[in-house]
Amino acid sequence: MKILKLIALALTLLLIVTLCACKNTTNENSSLPNNTASVSSKINTSSQAVNTSSSNQTVTSWEEIVVELTEREKILLGEDPQMYKLALENEGNPIRIANLMKKAQKGGSYTIGILGGSISGGAGATSESNKYANMVFNWWKENFPKAKFTLVNASIGSANPEMACYRLETDLLKHQPDFVIIDFSVNTYLDATPDISYATLLYRILSQPNQPGILAINFTAVTPKSYQDWSFKKMDEYPDVRLKEPIKKYDIPTLSYNNYVWNALRRTDEFGSEIINWKDIAADYIHPNNNGHKIAATIINTHLSTIKKNLSKISSTVPAVPALYDQKYLNVKYLTQTTSGVTVTGGVTKKANDHPIRRGWHIEGGKAGSLTVPLPTHSKVLIFMSFDTNAKGNIKVTGENGVEKIIAVEAAKTPTLVNLSEMGGELIVDSANLTAGSCDIYGICINP
Repeated sequence: MKILKLIALALTLLLIVTLCACKNTTNENSSLPNNTASVSSKINTSSQAVNTSSSNQTVTSWEEIVVELTEREKILLGEDPQMYKLALENEGNPIRIANLMKKAQKGGSYTIGILGGSISGGAGATSESNKYANMVFNWWKENFPKAKFTLVNASIGSANPEMACYRLETDLLKHQPDFVIIDFSVNTYLDATPDISYATLLYRILSQPNQPGILAINFTAVTPKSYQDWSFKKMDEYPDVRLKEPIKKYDIPTLSYNNYVWNALRRTDEFGSEIINWKDIAADYIHPNNNGHKIAATIINTHLSTIKKNLSKISSTVPAVPALYDQKYLNVKYLTQTTSGVTVTGGVTKKANDHPIRRGWHIEGGKAGSLTVPLPTHSKVLIFMSFDTNAKGNIKVTGENGVEKIIAVEAAKTPTLVNLSEMGGELIVDSANLTAGSCDIYGICINP
């Protein structure tokens, strides 16, 4: 019996010692510092506290986890803290954009417009959601949930500022945009005076009764040869410096994808190796890929966020629009399939009229047909058009006054303004000699 009592006492003492040890361990663990991994905000799980009723102690169930991005990842994901500072080329006057934000905070319906070439049209992006224009559009929707926004993208690949002057009313202004992003920095070729045409675009948009805001973005390019051999030599004329004068005159907020990207391309790591190269951000020698579109959108959205943050400090008084120093393109007109009196026959058909490149007509090779368009008297006439790569032959254009012009396929392999000189009364396009492929006519341009 004594032996059994001794065994029981020993077991009791052992249990007491074990419990004390467990308590000490718990107290030690609860006093440990909350060690957090140092790095960015990409993965961020919040710490949670759990109260135990028995010991009334707080135990961390998991720690905040933060993942540090490499410099390469920061650039390609639009997380580089240097990005906005390097891209801000001209702060410009923020009043018009700020006024839109002030209205949108209370609700209402507004239109976001995009005017440019193929980059602004979304070339290089793999989906609608990856286009920079759509990401900027989403910024407006997310930041002003009481308001309703509509996106109008009036961009056409290969189109320059002169082409945009003719179709500005038809493709953009008729939608009464409240905010417009303009981009022609790599699309000034075939435009002999882009400073005049670009200034006209800015003047006409700023002169609209609803006082829309404008933001300009400048893209960049490398030479096609350097793209092929991986040497990536900047195409020196891009962005076109001739656009700087009208931007300065009309005090347009301007962001430079060009400035930021070339800074990022010159960066090297501790071993002297490049951090990114052109193909990391571009789908070809000129068009950004998804990464490039993300960078462009982040630059623009950061600028918009900066204005939004400072709304209370920004005046609501819109300054007067400076006069247009050259009115060459001020009163131009653009005739499309909706123009009264237009007729088509045979292989010439109307396009869908649901996009800027489908306002006009399609001509199918090998099918004789005609397009007849009434013209104002004594006007300079141009056809905005392009032949496809398989086109062969030509089309003939005649005017009521006897003027005749043969347009060969080589004259418009990309969207081009083909000068027809002065015509009056009526223009007739005859497709009988287009033997193969096809041709698209976007519109007839009139300069009174």
